[in-house]
Amino acid sequence: MKSNTCCNLEIFQLLLACAIGSNKKHQRVTSLVLKSFGFRGSIATDIWELSFLNFLDIGSNSFHGQIPDEIGRLRRLKYLYLQMNNLTGQIPQSLGFLTRLQVLHLSENRLLGNVPLSIFSASSLKDIDLSRNYELTGSLSNEICTNLPVLEYISLQDNQYVGELPKGNLPRDMWNMSKVQELFIGRNNFTGDIPSEMNLPAIRKLSLRRNELVGILPPSLGNLSTLVMIDIGENKIHGNIPPQLGHLSSLEGLYFGSNALSGEVPVRIFNISSLKVIALAANTLSGKLPSNLGYSLPNLEGLYLGINNFSGKLPSSISNATKVKFLDLGRNMFSGNVPIDLGINLRQIQSINFQRNMLTNDPSSTGKISFLNSFSHCKYLKFLMTGDNQFNGILLKSSLTNMSLSLERFIAFYCGIRGEIPVEIGNWTNMSWLTLGTNEFIGSIPQELGNLKKLQTLRLYENKLDGIIPERLCEIKELYYFDLRRNQITGQLTGPLASEIGNMGGLSELYLSRNELFGSIPSTIVQLQKLVILALDMNRLDCAIPKSFEKMVSLEYLDLSQNNLTDRIPESLTKLEHLNYLNVSYNELSGEIPDGGPFGNFTAESFIGNAELCGPSRFQVKVCEIKNNVRRGNRKKTVLKFVLGPVAAGGLVIGVLGMIWLLNYRKRCSS
Repeated sequence: MKSNTCCNLEIFQLLLACAIGSNKKHQRVTSLVLKSFGFRGSIATDIWELSFLNFLDIGSNSFHGQIPDEIGRLRRLKYLYLQMNNLTGQIPQSLGFLTRLQVLHLSENRLLGNVPLSIFSASSLKDIDLSRNYELTGSLSNEICTNLPVLEYISLQDNQYVGELPKGNLPRDMWNMSKVQELFIGRNNFTGDIPSEMNLPAIRKLSLRRNELVGILPPSLGNLSTLVMIDIGENKIHGNIPPQLGHLSSLEGLYFGSNALSGEVPVRIFNISSLKVIALAANTLSGKLPSNLGYSLPNLEGLYLGINNFSGKLPSSISNATKVKFLDLGRNMFSGNVPIDLGINLRQIQSINFQRNMLTNDPSSTGKISFLNSFSHCKYLKFLMTGDNQFNGILLKSSLTNMSLSLERFIAFYCGIRGEIPVEIGNWTNMSWLTLGTNEFIGSIPQELGNLKKLQTLRLYENKLDGIIPERLCEIKELYYFDLRRNQITGQLTGPLASEIGNMGGLSELYLSRNELFGSIPSTIVQLQKLVILALDMNRLDCAIPKSFEKMVSLEYLDLSQNNLTDRIPESLTKLEHLNYLNVSYNELSGEIPDGGPFGNFTAESFIGNAELCGPSRFQVKVCEIKNNVRRGNRKKTVLKFVLGPVAAGGLVIGVLGMIWLLNYRKRCSS
């Protein structure tokens, strides 16, 4: 890499030297375009010798260091493109001396500090892009309005600008620029209200997104008749959406999400036929959607109304909005049936979300969730989220068989889905997230789920699933979240499953709580080196906690409570430096509670219900009699009482049987 850097720098310097040489021979170099050549190093200071240069583009390289002051000596320069490099330091004052400069692009570098006021004195500037430097600070001055009469485009997004709107550091005259077409000052720290009057007769795109703006949406926004896109999302704007916005007949993008807007959306907005995107999610808007929505918005591509208080039925006309790609109606109060033919004409749809409403299944479907059939022609569908509704039916095999193979997420928790998990889900080979939790599924987990090689999240919690965990699930190497809590899963974790579990090397969270698993915890589970959460509580697991748990170096949460575990708590657990939660309560553990490492932060709740544990009084267990005495496990004591008592009483046969049981128990646990 070092030699390549040197080579790239030498090539750039050679090209620059040739250009300077040609310039000195009166072969005047007027343009130097070296965009996306992979050059590294710093920008040579002798670039000023290209005195006739009017076009310089060295963007999309890897130049670092500061912008040379000498660039300010290129008095004929009209176009300067330095974007998408690794330039640092402050913007030099000398750039303000470029009196012919029309385009200045410094975006996507690591520039910092205040932008020199001299920049805003270059009256010829039409296009300024300083976005995505993230550390440019300060406020805007009056010069941006008074000295830039031909400015058409300005982007200051993703920086640290401050000041109020319209007073204070961002001047009122800012809104009196007659030729500005695109104004992007989002993702800064501007405060105050949105000005009530804006004289921006040519404005097409206006973004104030993700600042600290307050107040209401001024009705005068409806006078910006040339607007194509307006984005005021992620601020603190409250109040109603002004009906005057319905006059923006050329509007294509309306982004007001993540504010505190309330009331109903003016019907006029749903009649702007040019609209492609309506993004109003995460407000407190209410009311019903117009029944003709799918007809009045023929160009609609994205409808984002999630996390509001909308109510009423889903308009069946949505299926006529044939260009829709993204439909988010989740977390509202919509009710009634999901239109049975919702997806028939949505051939371009990629994402559908109507989870967490009060939607129901069509009663004519006789207990079958048949609206899913309508998505069989949606070949681009990637995300389908229907959870937390009241469908109360079974999944049709035909619906799942014909579902798009592009499907990546199917989230259908708490829907009242009954019956067995259809094996046809195993055909969704691009699936990365499958959630079917809190339903009424019965039967065993299909082996076919092992076909989902790209699956990362599998949530089947709170159902009535039984049988064993299929070994084929261990073939899903990308799985990092696996949740089977609150089912009736049986069987042992040892055996064939134990030998395969190590294949799930990417697993981060494993929840098997509240099932009917029995036997010992397999030592092979320590092969899950990335495991952060392991919950095996409320099963019937026995034998000792594996000492090899110390190898699970990423473990932060370990719950083994309410099982039948015996023997000592391994001293090796003190080596788990990230462990911040441990619960081994209500087992049959014995011996001294380890001291040191994370155990210094645990409380009595971690160990309650183990009569033979001993240790410090803060754990509310008995005091250990001899510090280094090797104690026998509680299970062994119980067994010896069981065996020796009858022997002493003459029950020889029962004693022999008890001894055989003890030997078998030891053999099983040791294996």
